[in-house]
Amino acid sequence: MAAEKPKDLGPLMFAVRDTPEDSTGFTPISAAIRLTTPLMLLRKIWTGESEDDEVKTAYQYVIDLRERVRIHAS
Repeated sequence: MAAEKPKDLGPLMFAVRDTPEDSTGFTPISAAIRLTTPLMLLRKIWTGESEDDEVKTAYQYVIDLRERVRIHAS
């Protein structure tokens, strides 16, 4: 029996387009346009490449948000 065609290739295609090519070091998306995707931001955070002090981990964002809410609720 022939394999069925997947109905939604969007997430798979996004992952393929956001994976750097070995030869160039660029993703197909970034080679076409200068774009920062969520996966690019996460990769920079996970690998320690992020030099932007404004970029926070999700965990740090939640901790900061909880603190701001606590202060305003008092």
